[in-house]
Amino acid sequence: MINPYVTGFPADPKSFAGRGKELGEIKKAIDYIVHSEPVAPQNVAIVGDWGIGKTSLLNKSKTIALDNDCFVCKITLTPEKCKDLDSFVYSTIDELHNAVWDSDMFAPKLKEKVSEWKIESLKVLGMEMRRGSAKSTPSTFFKNTLLDLWKRLQKPTIIMYDDLHYLADSYPAGLYDLRGIFQELREYDCRFMLMCTGISTLFAKIRGLSEPLMRFFEHVELRSFTLDETKEAIHLPLQRLKIELEFDCDVVETIHTKAQGHPSFVMFFAHDVFEYKQKGIITSEFFDSIYEKIFSHLAAARFIEDLAIAGEKEKEVLFKMAGLGEEVGVKEIKAPNVSVHLKRLVEKNLVVKIGRGRYKFYHPLFREYLEMVG
Repeated sequence: MINPYVTGFPADPKSFAGRGKELGEIKKAIDYIVHSEPVAPQNVAIVGDWGIGKTSLLNKSKTIALDNDCFVCKITLTPEKCKDLDSFVYSTIDELHNAVWDSDMFAPKLKEKVSEWKIESLKVLGMEMRRGSAKSTPSTFFKNTLLDLWKRLQKPTIIMYDDLHYLADSYPAGLYDLRGIFQELREYDCRFMLMCTGISTLFAKIRGLSEPLMRFFEHVELRSFTLDETKEAIHLPLQRLKIELEFDCDVVETIHTKAQGHPSFVMFFAHDVFEYKQKGIITSEFFDSIYEKIFSHLAAARFIEDLAIAGEKEKEVLFKMAGLGEEVGVKEIKAPNVSVHLKRLVEKNLVVKIGRGRYKFYHPLFREYLEMVG
């Protein structure tokens, strides 16, 4: 039987669980781009840490937008696509063209016109890139190109950028350019909406520009699941596929506690439990009997690699922290240059600074692994 729990990839929108408050904010923003008079788009930034469900929420938002007769173009960014604004614009034009052709809401003749739009736009962009001293800035060119596309489509359009932090890393001013572009498009009564995902520090890295950007985006910050959301995430895939398997309430609570509600770890536990039993009831006794095997799999899939990126001195600090407790003060860790090593561990996302001189592991399960192998 195929395992209904997805690990390592975004959740299937059909099995999307929880996030009721966040979905309410996004539905409101989509309603604005479709119906507001005058045009008043509410742009949305979904931010959060690794594995917290940003892309899953973006994909769910896409299905909602399509149900509201919006044209949606989702673009998964990479460092290569974001090395400068020209590359970013080039990728966006190409992806918009592909999304139009993949959509069933446009007639063939209109799709051909969008192909002409792409060819002409990339031709002009290529000429200006080769010229070196362009007649217009990349942001002005991008605005005019989107304006031209709007005249052809005349359809509420949502551009979704997944992992926008890549642009912030390589070209921070690009976020400010995006703000200017989409604000200007509104003045032409274009129904363009911008949605993006990014790490929690997406705007913190560009302090000088962050305040206008904070106002430009409606922020949706994702945190760990509540217990009710964990229950829904575990039960929904089974219910949808009519699989005769049930998790006892005590087991769901144990998984929630172990995972601290982190969606990635919740799904990992549920996935591995299903590998051992596909029918009947998952009791606490059964879960306890397979926990060591599940944790060994989790260590191989995640924690061994986490530990490998730490230097030898940093590993020494990690093991000493693991023996001290969930939260540790700098003075409690007896090691040379501990502050330097902790700073590097924070940069590597293995440790989180929670206050002045106080730190904790990025997840308690990582500490459990260190205690096991230390």
